[in-house]
Amino acid sequence: MKKTIISLLAALLLSIPAAAQYTAITATNIQDATGAKLAKGQICFTGTDPGGDPISYRLGITGQVVSTPVCKSIAAGALVGTFQVADTSITSPANICFRAYVKDLSSNQVVIGSNAAGTRTGYECLQPTGSTFSFDNYSPMIGPFTALVGPTVTGNLAVIGTMNVTGALSVGAFLADHTVFGGGTAPKQVSGGPEMISLQSSNQNRVAIAAFVGSEANARFLLDMKGNLEWGPGGAGDQDVLLYHAFTGMMAMAGLPGGGLEILQEPTYGTFEAQARIILHNDGSGILFTDGTSAADTQIYRAYAGGFDLSGTSGGGLNIVRWTAPFTNEAYPRISLVNDGSGIKFGSGAAAPDVAISYPTTGLLNIAANSSGGMGLLITGDNFARAFLGNDGKGLTFGGGAGARGAEG
Repeated sequence: MKKTIISLLAALLLSIPAAAQYTAITATNIQDATGAKLAKGQICFTGTDPGGDPISYRLGITGQVVSTPVCKSIAAGALVGTFQVADTSITSPANICFRAYVKDLSSNQVVIGSNAAGTRTGYECLQPTGSTFSFDNYSPMIGPFTALVGPTVTGNLAVIGTMNVTGALSVGAFLADHTVFGGGTAPKQVSGGPEMISLQSSNQNRVAIAAFVGSEANARFLLDMKGNLEWGPGGAGDQDVLLYHAFTGMMAMAGLPGGGLEILQEPTYGTFEAQARIILHNDGSGILFTDGTSAADTQIYRAYAGGFDLSGTSGGGLNIVRWTAPFTNEAYPRISLVNDGSGIKFGSGAAAPDVAISYPTTGLLNIAANSSGGMGLLITGDNFARAFLGNDGKGLTFGGGAGARGAEG
């Protein structure tokens, strides 16, 4: 019995003429919105599944059909010659779809439908059956749309493609006290206005913009209607850093205890140095400095009322250097103060410091210099020292300041 049924089905399929397995596509009025017919173009059909992905399929008794598009020329808005595709009622799988699109060959632009999978235009699932299928009479499978009657629309409004707005676009109130304007004809901003996008609210505590990653409970960044910028770790942690306008001309940064500001270098895009080069803590412990690779080794901080300290690792201190040009230093410091107690050193800037004032022991102050150095006393404007104590052991010499000094004493 089973063999008999199979034989009957096979005989039935064999009895179908090859031409009956195809549907002829007709079109004579492919045109633009003004009625001007497409001068030179091309129409293409691609077999797809209901999701819009190209597929191969079997056509009746004639075998397998490849998934590449089939196309036909268009001239003066009409198909040139015969154009046929599979009758979708007898394909296997049955009732496949054809994604159709029309290309204007003069501009090489797709003007009806789309040749990109996943794009929704209403021409994704044509199902030609029977002897002929009129492309002119096909209604795109999209919509229906709400009719635009008068200044308002009741219900949902769908926009497929680009929406161009001339003038201001008022999105309306997302909340009772919120309004969003786009397009820039709400002239609130004085300098640089009118604004491209305007967020307006009567409640200054509202969040204007928030940025989340995934389903995090707290934003990593937000902007509120006061103009405050806040940052946080996201996830379960609330924002913990705040940048805000403190008063006229002044910005302020606030954070949880132990927070502050770090300044780092980014040697390559997305790669940061291991350590911040400048660290400012909000606990008043001062400003710390590093070389970007190791922990902080220099610190300036408030030590007491009206005074600050400079501290650093052993051998550190403070150098005062003169510029020869902006951001170009002399080879050596002119004044050097070392934190090992070796004193204050002075130099010309062209060579290493050659004069030092130091504290060698209790109650004693030393002045050290290179050979023929010493200490001179002058009055402003003098060409020579009026009193000079040389480090060569020859004693004090005196003069009038205008010429060389006289006798030693």
